[in-house]
Amino acid sequence: DSIDRIIFQKYWAGNHAPRHTFLFSPKVLKETLKKAGFNNVLVKQDINPGQIVISIQNYFQRNKKDLANNPDLEFGRTKFYSYYLLLALPINILFYLFSKTGNINFYATKD
Repeated sequence: DSIDRIIFQKYWAGNHAPRHTFLFSPKVLKETLKKAGFNNVLVKQDINPGQIVISIQNYFQRNKKDLANNPDLEFGRTKFYSYYLLLALPINILFYLFSKTGNINFYATKD
């Protein structure tokens, strides 16, 4: 239920197969962990403007035919990735304030 997922849809960085096989909302993740017998469950939003920057990059790159030999990319990221992170940070903080970021962290214990 993140804002960036709603905005970027199929270009959203969280759609990262095969690593992300199921996308949890914070509520569903918490419920699932509790049903599995975990205690002290804490699910928190995370500030990570990389989700937004990679989503924008995905949007522009998906229409290019030869991504592997694209001179605009270094290690899979645009050359100005670090600068774009700084530009996206205020937007990501706004999403964080509404508890609607594309990244969540969780902590849980099992006795």
